[in-house]
Amino acid sequence: MSVALAAVLAVGVVVAWVRLWTWQRAGAAKASKTRLTILIAAQPVLAILLYLGLQPPVGGGGARHIVVATRGAVAGAGVVALPEAGAAEGAKRAPDLATALRRAGDVRSVRIIGSGLEPRDREALDGVAVQFDPPSLARGIVKVGAPAWVAAGDRFEIAVRAEAPAGVEVRLIDPAGRVVDRQTPDARGEAVLSGTARTAGAVLFTVRLGTIDTVTVPLWTRAPAVVRLLILSGAPGPEIKALRRWATDAGLTVEVRAALGGGATLGGAVRVEPGALARTDILVLDDRAWTMLGSDGRSVVRTALRGGMGLVLRATGPLLPAVRQDWRTFGFGLQGDGADHVVSLPPAAPDDAALAARRGPGSADVPLAIAGDRAAVPELTRTGYGVTGAAIMRDKGGAMLSAWRPAGQGRVALTLVQDSFALTTSGHGDRYAEWWSALLSAVARPGDGAPPSISDRPRAGVRAVACGVKAGDRLITPSARAVELQPERGCAAFWPRVAGWYRLGERPVHVGAADADPAMQARERRDATLRLVRGESALLQATPSHIWQSRWFWLAAWMIAAASTWWFERRRK
Repeated sequence: MSVALAAVLAVGVVVAWVRLWTWQRAGAAKASKTRLTILIAAQPVLAILLYLGLQPPVGGGGARHIVVATRGAVAGAGVVALPEAGAAEGAKRAPDLATALRRAGDVRSVRIIGSGLEPRDREALDGVAVQFDPPSLARGIVKVGAPAWVAAGDRFEIAVRAEAPAGVEVRLIDPAGRVVDRQTPDARGEAVLSGTARTAGAVLFTVRLGTIDTVTVPLWTRAPAVVRLLILSGAPGPEIKALRRWATDAGLTVEVRAALGGGATLGGAVRVEPGALARTDILVLDDRAWTMLGSDGRSVVRTALRGGMGLVLRATGPLLPAVRQDWRTFGFGLQGDGADHVVSLPPAAPDDAALAARRGPGSADVPLAIAGDRAAVPELTRTGYGVTGAAIMRDKGGAMLSAWRPAGQGRVALTLVQDSFALTTSGHGDRYAEWWSALLSAVARPGDGAPPSISDRPRAGVRAVACGVKAGDRLITPSARAVELQPERGCAAFWPRVAGWYRLGERPVHVGAADADPAMQARERRDATLRLVRGESALLQATPSHIWQSRWFWLAAWMIAAASTWWFERRRK
């Protein structure tokens, strides 16, 4: 841009000279040589002043390069030490990077030593070239991804990334201190741990990487909402019986309609009406019930689905061509012969102790004494179609057993397993509950409103952001003090001072200690600072405040010179 601007201004100077020469020759009264010389000499001066106004110089007497020490570095003589850095004699202390830049004057480049910048300092480097040699990654857990919340009874997953020697095991430990899952990270250091949410409330799980590192993972389990479930079946059977029993125990409002043959039905006619589906959150039906609905009934189901109702389709065997074509319109593909295939499920837990921790204490109806052995999971049967969509469940070999897809404002899921009830009769009711909980959760009608979202893993003394809040919402601190938030476009910032459990509306918010998760914090500082690294060329596009201030000086000088030249050229003798 600088070269192009200089070229344009140079052409302007030549054009101005040509205009002066033409004016001198055509004018009735010739200008004196002195006057003409002054006007000719003024044109490049005006061009230079305009160039400096549009592209002001960087610098101006201040320091053009400084070295900044961050956490993990010791600042020596001439080095600016931020509060987290250790300082030696001769170091210049600064409360933050913005203050250090103001004190130094016009800084052109900054070299950062140590582990990287804290969040408060990352916005101060606009328009400044940044140099940073990142330190080697510290061993430990460097990233954790957990769901914002789960419903009681749901299975949840926690993604972990670790920097550790090969073969080190990562474990998920529940609040009672029991291991519920264990995995060995892959070559990239990644692993996915899973568990089951039990009762509603906020608890802390623990992720432990061998003896190297330990981090806490807050988990908020919400009480299940009242869900209205309608089950339509072409025939009664153990699958419908097991599903009704589980849904009732889980607190769902259940209605079942099944054809008995000969025109007889159980629970009412196997048909649907727009009014009934408007009051239904999830509709579960099999391929035979789909056929019995008729074209009008199927149209009513599709309309309700687009309006937000959840729909679960069950394949009980090879699909009729018409049914297969209808279900393909939802985007499931359904390629294959439809023959029966044996399903082998992956283990529910890595060992018996983890399985017992997942199952919990049992109940009077289902005591642990009759629970199935971990290795005795029954083989199920699935209909042999290939399915496309977002996977909900897979078998041991990775084949998709159930998937969901969006449809208007609703979601539709397809399950190919014909006899999931065998899990309950073999003592694996926990697997059955996880199975259907995942299916129904994937398609459930959206609730009245999502709880506020919080910035990832807030810490004491660090700015956090809550989104989905409105004016008047208050944050309750661990000491029961209420802090009213001031949202802007639905989001508000807050600065937690102490670690502990906070509450925003119905949502609990866990704030970690300022020095918690050192490996994770080091990785976050390192990555964030690396994203700020840029060379001298970045200054061409940047407009820091000290450059913007000098711009007006040169533009004012150009305006005064241009006005003076105009007056000098047109004044009479």
